[in-house]
Amino acid sequence: MKTLKEWMDSSGVGLEEASQLFGKTIGTIRNWRSSGVPASQTDWVNKQIAAYESRRSENISDRLTLNPTAEQFDEWNSAALKSGKIIREWAMDALEDAASSELYDTGNKTTLRVAEPAQDHADHAKDGNSSPNDKNEESA
Repeated sequence: MKTLKEWMDSSGVGLEEASQLFGKTIGTIRNWRSSGVPASQTDWVNKQIAAYESRRSENISDRLTLNPTAEQFDEWNSAALKSGKIIREWAMDALEDAASSELYDTGNKTTLRVAEPAQDHADHAKDGNSSPNDKNEESA
């Protein structure tokens, strides 16, 4: 089972959302992230996480998951920061701009270039490269 920190990081759940999910203060969630969930709360927290994931998976059709390389992510993140946005806002704006572009209004067809799927962890290990998630795993 993942630690609370690992689950929050991999699920994109922030302190405020976790606070609401568990009915605890942000300070408590911050403590649980750094020191671990108390043993007396572990089963309850895991049940809450399972229920959350179940609800979340019901709405999976409205999600877009990207697996950029570390270099791609750094490039996108740099562009986002230069425009004064976090990467999520920057990406959403780029998608909105593409959807409302003149290409769609004129009936012209275009091809969207999509990056090759990221290698899985086994491939990264074989060729000596680290995956974008390796940094998180090392610091956990």
